[in-house]
Amino acid sequence: MIQNKYDSKARQKSFKTASSSIKGTIASTKRAYLSASVVFAFSVLATTAQADTTAAEDYRAPAAVDASAPIAALSKLTSLNDDKPLKVTVPTIQQFKTKSGVPVMFVQTTTLPIVDVDLRFNAGSARDGSIKKDGFGIANMTATMLEQGSKSLDENAFTRAVETLGINLSSSAYKDMFIVSLRSLSDDKHLLPAIDLMTQMVSEPTFDEQVLARNKARLLVGLQQQKQDPNSLASIAFNDALYGTHPYAHPSVGTLESVPTIEKQQLIDFKNKYLVAANASVAMTGNLTLEQAKKTGRRHHC
Repeated sequence: MIQNKYDSKARQKSFKTASSSIKGTIASTKRAYLSASVVFAFSVLATTAQADTTAAEDYRAPAAVDASAPIAALSKLTSLNDDKPLKVTVPTIQQFKTKSGVPVMFVQTTTLPIVDVDLRFNAGSARDGSIKKDGFGIANMTATMLEQGSKSLDENAFTRAVETLGINLSSSAYKDMFIVSLRSLSDDKHLLPAIDLMTQMVSEPTFDEQVLARNKARLLVGLQQQKQDPNSLASIAFNDALYGTHPYAHPSVGTLESVPTIEKQQLIDFKNKYLVAANASVAMTGNLTLEQAKKTGRRHHC
């Protein structure tokens, strides 16, 4: 019994000694592994830094360039071998007059079955003051309402006629020019009625009072919004500083003060004074012969 007791204590002591030895070995291994990892990390960083430094030095190093040598890329652009001198062809402009004496400049183009007609008047917002002092916006309102009905067609009927013919018909007032524009197919079925409608809108506009009131209300909303737009404010200030008291200084659309004072009679007066044959010219281009162009011009009543 006593001998077994001593044997047991000896085994426990031997086991503790072995455990301590194993723990020491593990700790030493961990320290060695950690030291190796640290050394490896530093070596990687040093290598990366050296590579970055070398790349930076390579980047900063100026390359040898022969300024007298041809550009290599251009030698691959074979399309340049077919480059030819630019030739400008000036179209042939044929001129004649309508039965009212309006000069017409016509250019024949047969590429597309389309005709463009521009009826131009020596008028615009610069003439507003001749109708009414400080009557800014009269020309612009006249242009707007030419597209909104005639004596024989109210606003809706006029719009339907334009859509039925499939044409573009518009009018615009600039500083010193008033333009009525038409684009139509060139066959008689479309073009001749379109010319008649264009003539009707210039010679017989209705200037409906209710439509005028609606236009003024919409325009005033737009002018109020412009007061919040830096670009619009800068444009107005620029024109005012540049032109001073000249008619070009005021906006073509009018002002918050002038638009409410526009009346139907002022639009009629502007139309009767400026939208007349003596103040007009026509530019026409499209798939027409000269004789067809003259026939088209004769349908204008202005």
